[in-house]
Amino acid sequence: MARKGENIYRRKDGRWEGRFIKARSADSSPKYGSVYGKSYGEVKKNLLEKQMQIKEQAQKENTPSGCFSEFAQQWLASASKNIKESTYNNYADYLDKHILPCLGVSVK
Repeated sequence: MARKGENIYRRKDGRWEGRFIKARSADSSPKYGSVYGKSYGEVKKNLLEKQMQIKEQAQKENTPSGCFSEFAQQWLASASKNIKESTYNNYADYLDKHILPCLGVSVK
């Protein structure tokens, strides 16, 4: 069962330490980062900030750049492997005749 909690504890030297997963290696084992502070509240605040930064960075890396028509064509190409040819043709027709013109994108 997975551990749950904030992963904040008091060290022997009196400081508080909070650990967070900052990345995962190729074999999906976690790589940890730490934040330190004089009080529990300070560490909790810093820990939340670090976690938000990591989430924002991951979203930026996963956010594609380009226009909708390019994404739609890429999706259609990737979907063609898993759907029947007639379904692919219907999707392509809907995209070319209805969706892209409605958005003001010129079709091929």
